[in-house]
Amino acid sequence: MSAESNENEISPFVHASEVATFRKHKYHAYYIWVVLHELLGHGTGRMMTEENGRFNFDSESPPYNPLTKAPINSWYQSGQTWTGVFGDLATTVDECRAELVGAYLMDDMELLALFGYTSSSEIKAQDLTYNMYVQLGVDGLRGLQNFNIDGGKWGQAHSRAHFAMLKCLLRDGHGFMTIHCDSEADELKVSVDRSRIHTDGKKALRGMLLRLHMYRCTADIGNCRQYYEDLSKVHGQYLEWRRIVLAQKQPKWVFVQANTFLNGEEVLLKEYDATPEGVIQSWFEREL
Repeated sequence: MSAESNENEISPFVHASEVATFRKHKYHAYYIWVVLHELLGHGTGRMMTEENGRFNFDSESPPYNPLTKAPINSWYQSGQTWTGVFGDLATTVDECRAELVGAYLMDDMELLALFGYTSSSEIKAQDLTYNMYVQLGVDGLRGLQNFNIDGGKWGQAHSRAHFAMLKCLLRDGHGFMTIHCDSEADELKVSVDRSRIHTDGKKALRGMLLRLHMYRCTADIGNCRQYYEDLSKVHGQYLEWRRIVLAQKQPKWVFVQANTFLNGEEVLLKEYDATPEGVIQSWFEREL
């Protein structure tokens, strides 16, 4: 969250005309996204299970699966767990589902009002919604830096999730989001049609969220793997996008941490300059 609050951070994937507005709203949108991610993303979703013949649902009349338009026909059987069944996909799919929940709810005006954002507040709710979708595009591109071409593997679960969400919005959003690519200038820019967020952007997120939610709840690893691996596959034009993303990559942040010291019964807080020397001094005086 500290990184997202830095107004001086370079935003290479945002159009120059929108950079100031993007930075102004970024922290506010990101904060709500994280809250919804943790509380309603990771905090919801019931696994359908059977343990020694005992079901946590009515096995005589199983729940309806909106993907197949029929009763569910798979669930976690005795001894099976989410991580055991989904293996290498478990973490990234779970993070992606939570991210989708947060992003999907970011146009709910009643919910945003609970955080103090309305149509008349300084930071307007409608602008937060727009910024959220631009952020989805930016994070999707930024995530490509964590894809390893040689091994064809993702190095970070959230990055893979963000890229999959970007591909979903591009593929199923009917053009409401576009990525402008200028290979000669090493430039990528995210464009979002504000007027189509509710009709096309949210609809695309809803479809992806529904799939991952149902796959997760019903232990449907087969369909989940086919769907998610296709969405997070980096090939064709996405390899060129990755090259540009790496060309635009900024140095990693280094955080300077304060130290506390005891002076008798008094606790003293010592802060350091935000410089390489400050980082070294803070670690030296920590005496670890």
